[in-house]
Amino acid sequence: KKYFDNLYKPLISFVHDLPDNARILDIGCAYGFMLERFPQTFQKYGVDVSEHAIGIAKKRLPQAQFKVVQVEKGLPFAKNFFDLVICNDVLEHLEKPELLLKHVKTVLKPGGIFYVTTPNLNLIRRIFFAYADKMEHHISLMPHTKLLQMFNAAGFTVVNRWTFFHLYFYIPCNGDCGVESAVVARK
Repeated sequence: KKYFDNLYKPLISFVHDLPDNARILDIGCAYGFMLERFPQTFQKYGVDVSEHAIGIAKKRLPQAQFKVVQVEKGLPFAKNFFDLVICNDVLEHLEKPELLLKHVKTVLKPGGIFYVTTPNLNLIRRIFFAYADKMEHHISLMPHTKLLQMFNAAGFTVVNRWTFFHLYFYIPCNGDCGVESAVVARK
């Protein structure tokens, strides 16, 4: 619970600015834990590569819509459909994470918010998390600066960015010292 609460907190001010019936997409939604933190009036959608996870998410959040999707191949939604897209701990699993940013830009409304968290490939991560990253199939790790460059290249405007530690406590960092990266951007 606390893990997802901490990931949600940086979005609270953006969520308050959205309409009551905002459409939100959680990419890599797993069991829907992040989606349940958003207001009940939001129209909630989730996609994940795992049929098992989607099956559980459908039972946990029957009012939401879930689909099994390979996100590098595209997102099965209309253009300019979502007010907010979140993507926590997904980019590092993709062969071409820049394709996901391209697909999100298509389904996100103009001015919409895109929130991403992913591991930050810095010296601390390379020393202490190398084995875990290998076991978790993290194939597209990148430093925080490269993540920001990828957002800029995809045509997003970064409105907030930080790195953080998220083990037992959530500790945001000024600079790039945290082992996780976070970006909030607008289309």
